[in-house]
Amino acid sequence: ELSTYEKVSQDGYTGTIYTFTQDASILDYPETFTYYKPDNQYTTTYYNTYFQEGYDSNLFIDMPLSSLYVTFMGGDDKITKIHTDAGNGRTLVVLKDSYGNAMIPFLTHSFENIYVIDIRYFDINAINFMKEQGATDVLFAVNAFTA
Repeated sequence: ELSTYEKVSQDGYTGTIYTFTQDASILDYPETFTYYKPDNQYTTTYYNTYFQEGYDSNLFIDMPLSSLYVTFMGGDDKITKIHTDAGNGRTLVVLKDSYGNAMIPFLTHSFENIYVIDIRYFDINAINFMKEQGATDVLFAVNAFTA
């Protein structure tokens, strides 16, 4: 239930379209960037494209106003593992592009392990990876152009 999540908002967000275009007219229509932090316990580990050299960090990264979308997992990391307190034995593999980043926090109550893979930077066999991690569920979270 969304009411159990911590709501975090920041005013003045102009998105990546401003970053790329530097079109001053976009500054006249800023938005409020809002995201929700789950209330359950979880750890987040980031890996390279070969699922090696893991390091622990936060699921949400504090970013400057111009880069708020990177708040989710620090951007487009290659492979991210989130271990939660769901305790249900379910393992989800999410194959995504950057559009999938924002939905990941909403999955932490439903899966004990979540592997988030950016398909643009994934260099190993996906089927073998899913078998090795004991995946019980698979989710494709991509925009229409990627699909």
